[in-house]
Amino acid sequence: GDAAVAELDSVPEKTADSYRLTLCYHWSNEGDLLAFGYGPRAYLMEKSGTLLNIFSVDSNVAGTVFSPDAQYLYVFEENGRILKYRISDGCYMGSVALRDYCEADGHIRGDLYLNNADLRWEFIGNHELLVCDPTSGGFLLDISGEELRMKAVLPKCIGYDSVTDTFLVTDANYLTGELSSVGMFRRYQTEDLIQIAQRILIN
Repeated sequence: GDAAVAELDSVPEKTADSYRLTLCYHWSNEGDLLAFGYGPRAYLMEKSGTLLNIFSVDSNVAGTVFSPDAQYLYVFEENGRILKYRISDGCYMGSVALRDYCEADGHIRGDLYLNNADLRWEFIGNHELLVCDPTSGGFLLDISGEELRMKAVLPKCIGYDSVTDTFLVTDANYLTGELSSVGMFRRYQTEDLIQIAQRILIN
């Protein structure tokens, strides 16, 4: 078909971090919407080339992803913050700062830095979003409500297998390239641990 082009008036200015600027993009499941990030901005456009919205964030965009129903857009920042926007009106719905949970957990580096090349994400059903950084671990987010909520921090988690309903974990040194072990645990085990922790806190 005919090519669609959107004119972008606000191109990110050159900064000290310009050498790290990368273009990342994601299509909605139906293929009618495209979200992409460049520098400290995320762009939302239709496949026709019509630019619908521009979202300005605090640090460079490391990734963008639509919710399964294409009602929301999630923007990943390099500084470890995840923002949620409602697509219908561009309304900001809230955010989660992953670094806060890194420091609280103690098993994940507090200097978390997300980059487009290594960032992994996967929706688990319609209510959970797993975000993985290979040098840190996994973060399981509850996306069932309007706001984002951290559900669990999963150290050394690198992904999720929907067929077996298991989280994949590895013990690796990404500086030396050494891999010590690879394992997995079922998701229901994580749910059990969360419930036990909640009961302890309540009591």
